[in-house]
Amino acid sequence: MLTSVYKHLADCPERLFSLAGAAVIIYFISSAIYEIYFSPLAKIPGPWYIRVSRFWLISRVATARVATDIESLHEHYGPYVRIGPNEVSISDIESVKKIHSVHDPYLKSRLYKKLGNGLSSLFFIVDPEAYKHRRMAYGNAFSKSNLSLMEPVVRKYVNTCVRKIKQDIDNKGITDMMKWIQAMSTDIIGEISYGQELGMLESENFNSVLQDAVTYTIIIAIRGHFPLWRALESIITHIPHPKVQHTFGCERRILAYGADILENLQPNVQNGKNGKTQQSLFSKILANSKNSRIKHKMTINEIKQEALLVLIAGSHTITIVGTYICWAIFKRRDIRRKLETEFSTLNKDVTDEKLQKLPYFSQVLKEALRLYPAGQIPAPRVVPGGTGGRQLGEYFFPSGTEVLTPIYTIQRDRTIFPDPHSLKPERWNNPTKEMEAAILTFGGASRPCIGQQLAMMELRLLVATLLQSCADVELADSCTDESMEFVEYMSVRPKANKCELRRRTTEKVSD
Repeated sequence: MLTSVYKHLADCPERLFSLAGAAVIIYFISSAIYEIYFSPLAKIPGPWYIRVSRFWLISRVATARVATDIESLHEHYGPYVRIGPNEVSISDIESVKKIHSVHDPYLKSRLYKKLGNGLSSLFFIVDPEAYKHRRMAYGNAFSKSNLSLMEPVVRKYVNTCVRKIKQDIDNKGITDMMKWIQAMSTDIIGEISYGQELGMLESENFNSVLQDAVTYTIIIAIRGHFPLWRALESIITHIPHPKVQHTFGCERRILAYGADILENLQPNVQNGKNGKTQQSLFSKILANSKNSRIKHKMTINEIKQEALLVLIAGSHTITIVGTYICWAIFKRRDIRRKLETEFSTLNKDVTDEKLQKLPYFSQVLKEALRLYPAGQIPAPRVVPGGTGGRQLGEYFFPSGTEVLTPIYTIQRDRTIFPDPHSLKPERWNNPTKEMEAAILTFGGASRPCIGQQLAMMELRLLVATLLQSCADVELADSCTDESMEFVEYMSVRPKANKCELRRRTTEKVSD
C-alpha cells in the first residue's frame, strides 16, 4: 500500500510539494501554539509574535534599536519580558544580582563564541575556569595601585587632547571633540600597555585602525544574531569589490595591528610617576609567558588576542563615554558652573587623587555613567543546571534558558531613579542600595571590566582639564539631541558620529 502511495506521489510532483508545504505550515503553527501556551516560559509576559521566533530580536539588531525597544517592552509588560522562544529580558534588580552573582554564575551564552569567531580573548571566554585563569594571568596590570604609577602618561595625552581641541577651534572655528578623544584614548592605551608612542594626537594621523575598530564592532554584532551570517560572510568575503574587501578585512587588519604592536613592544613606559620609568603592562605579561614558575600565564597567541581586546576596548569605550559625558555637561549650564566652582578649589597641579575627593564631580560622573555607558546592549546569560533551573522572582526558569539583563532599562528604572532620563547628579547625595546595585556600566559582579580603573582615571582627568581650559567653548549648532541619539550595535555611538564644539557666542546651554 505504501509503495502505491509513493508511486502516486512520484507521478504527481505537485502533490508532493503541496504536502511538504502543508507539513512546514503545520510545523510552524504547532511550534507557535507550543511557545505561546505550553512552553515552560509561557506564563512570562510579552507580545505573542515575539515569543514564537527570534525574528524580532534579529530585526532590532539590524535596525540598531535593541536597547531602546527592549526598554519599551519593559515599560509595558513589567520587569520580566519574553523576547524570544528561549530568551527572557529581566530588569528586576534582585534577579539581576542573582544572574551576575559570583557564587552561582550564569555563564555567557553561545552568542559569545559566534561573536569571537574563533577568538578566545577575555571578553569571549565562556568557561568560568578559563576566564579565572586568564584574568589571573593579567596579574595586577590594571590594578588601581599599578595604574596610579602611569598617571603622568594619561595626563600628558589629556593635556595634548585639550590643546588640540582649542587649536582646532582657533583655526577652524569648530572642532569634532569625539575624534580627539578617540586619538587620545588610543595613544594612552598604546603607551601604557605596549610602551609605544603611537602619535595619533601629535601627528593628527588618525590611523585607519580606529575606523576598523568601529566597523569590527558592527560586524560582530551582526555575526552574533543572524543565524546564517557565518555562511553568508564566507561568501561575501570572496566578492572582489574593493569596498567589500576593505570592510570585511577589518578583523584581519586589527589582528595584524595588535601582533605588530606586540612585536615592537617596549619594556618600559617613560616618564611614569615621579619621573621614573615603569614596566609596560604587556611586557610583564609577555615575560610571565616565558617563566616556567608562573602558574597563571598566557600563550603568545592568547597575548596577541588580548592585545586586540585591550586596544579596541581601551580606545573605543573612552571615546564613547567621554564624548557623551562632556556633551551632557556642556548642555547643562547649572552643572557646568558648579563643576567649574569646585575645580577652582584646586591648584594648577590637578591630580587624579585630588579629583576623586571632589564630591559634586563624583556625583556628576556617576550620574553620567548611569545614562551613557558604552555597552548598553543586553548580553545573554544561561540559566545553570543542577536543580533543573532557577527561581527568579515569581517565575521558574528551566536550565538552558537565556536571560538578558538590559543595562539601558535597568539604569533607567523609574522605581529606582525618579525622572530616569534626566541628568540629576544630586540623586547620588545619599544613594540607596538599589541604586548602587542597578549600575552595571562596568559589568556585573561575576565578570567586571578589567579596565575600569584606567577608564575612570582617563574620564576624570579629561573632563576636569577640558572644563578648566575651555571656559569659552560651547556645543556647536550641529550638536543637537537628535545628532547624539544612540545608534546601537555592540556599543552605542552618536547618530551623527561626531560631537562638535565652537567658541562660545551665546548663553545657550540649559539650566
